[in-house]
Amino acid sequence: MPKMWCIRCEQEVEHAAVYCHGACNNNCNHRCSRCNLETLANVRVNTADTGSAAIKQAVGEAQRKAQRENLTGEVEIEMWDGNTNTGVLEYKILVYNASTKQYSVRRI
Repeated sequence: MPKMWCIRCEQEVEHAAVYCHGACNNNCNHRCSRCNLETLANVRVNTADTGSAAIKQAVGEAQRKAQRENLTGEVEIEMWDGNTNTGVLEYKILVYNASTKQYSVRRI
């Protein structure tokens, strides 16, 4: 099982995939083997697959970064997002507010 940061255990812990039989486009959530907290994002996701996968990955990364570094307020995560209309990858910034748990995506 892959190890990733658990925001509840506050350390690197093995996580097992929570399989949903393809409903997530192979971007399955993971569950902490110690506290059973289900994370938002896959450890290894191809963020070019879908826009929602890229956002899901970035939100999970922002949550882990905020917890690890004890951040409050806005946390910025750089991300690439595939535009399905043009077939071009777009560079964006996800801004996650660690206090309100809300996020927005800004195009660069």
